[in-house]
Amino acid sequence: MDDTDHRLELLRRRYAHSFPAKRAALADAWLAFVAMPDDPARARELSMLVHRLCGSAAAYGYTRLGECACAADRLVGDELAAPRLAPAARVGHFEAVVRAVLDELAAAVACDPG
Repeated sequence: MDDTDHRLELLRRRYAHSFPAKRAALADAWLAFVAMPDDPARARELSMLVHRLCGSAAAYGYTRLGECACAADRLVGDELAAPRLAPAARVGHFEAVVRAVLDELAAAVACDPG
């Protein structure tokens, strides 16, 4: 392994070590959104967290997590950009994709606990 490969592996490990915190932040944002789906700040927080995962997961080799996060990013982002649903209806509309991301984060932690 050369120096570049070693550095990339260190970055990947650091990213993997962040999964518990990423999962906790997303779970908290989801619960906050569920509690107040009409609060734009809570919706933005949820959107931002899945958007970040969409942009980073595949780059670090977590393809399935990236796919789930990008699906959530599209669904949440599209709805928030051009709302079609009442705020309370968004909870059910977003639930499956957000749960999929949370499950993938949990699976990534289980497969690579550090």
